[in-house]
Amino acid sequence: MKRIGLLGGSFNPVHLGHVLVATYAASIGRFDEILIMPTYVHVNGKKLIDYEHRVKMCELAFGYIPNVKVSRIERVLPTPSYTIQTIKYLQETEPASYRLIVGSDIIENTSSWGDLDTVLKLAPAFVVGRIGYPSKDAEIMMPGISSTDVRKYLQESRYEKELEASLPFKVLRYIQEHKLYVE
Repeated sequence: MKRIGLLGGSFNPVHLGHVLVATYAASIGRFDEILIMPTYVHVNGKKLIDYEHRVKMCELAFGYIPNVKVSRIERVLPTPSYTIQTIKYLQETEPASYRLIVGSDIIENTSSWGDLDTVLKLAPAFVVGRIGYPSKDAEIMMPGISSTDVRKYLQESRYEKELEASLPFKVLRYIQEHKLYVE
């Protein structure tokens, strides 16, 4: 049976931490494929930039990693889409062995996932550690890059070095060309 890793998120914007997680999972996770699934409408009503911009940034950031594909599945599901809905839809349309690729910061905050026990039964967690969020289940620690910090850096020109260290070059260029995250 095909093994598919699911990496979902706002990707608002996608940053190098996300890319490293996908690269790591693709390298050691024993996945045949990894689906990157940008959230269409955030469950908690979090303000996001346009979905198509976030999808395009994901394509730029992950496009070079073998067997990693950006999926628009969240666009076709009822909104807001809960993790349980996404997994059930995937299993109905493409039967496979699924695992959720999640950061240790996310696995502790699962209240918006719907039926957590069922989610983890249908797609057990593949946990990646994140600095500041220790987890006994994490297989590796990733750098402490956050989209919240990146959005702050984008608001002020003095953070050029931080942006270059946080975003894939093509994503940074795309954000600048389209004047994203400028308020």
